[in-house]
Amino acid sequence: ELFRRAQTPYRLSFLPLQRALHQVQQEPDSCVLLVERQQEREPYYSWIGPLLISRLGLYAKADDPLQLNSLEQVRGLRILSHQGSGAGEYLQRAGLEVIYSNKESLNLSMLQRSRARLWATSAAVVNRLGSR
Repeated sequence: ELFRRAQTPYRLSFLPLQRALHQVQQEPDSCVLLVERQQEREPYYSWIGPLLISRLGLYAKADDPLQLNSLEQVRGLRILSHQGSGAGEYLQRAGLEVIYSNKESLNLSMLQRSRARLWATSAAVVNRLGSR
């Protein structure tokens, strides 16, 4: 709608995040939407926004008795995360076991099937997928 109102031509492509990040560095006048801002990415991009502020957390199945007070308690547990997620990268840098997928719906399915005990994502993603 923004481009239509501005009468600006555009091309919209859906790509895996890592490919999109690489492509936007190579092509002038291009952008990637909804990329988590990270200190490591700062020198490579010009940032517009924020467009979305999300709160990230660790989610478990409703019947899981796990109670966490620190990240140290997560050590030894498998954690699901979306490919390119700042949360997953942060947890991996902290030495935790992170399993990546390219779809959050797949992470939800793996959590429900006990493929991992925790899922690192935002409340917005959990609410959206839980309402389906």
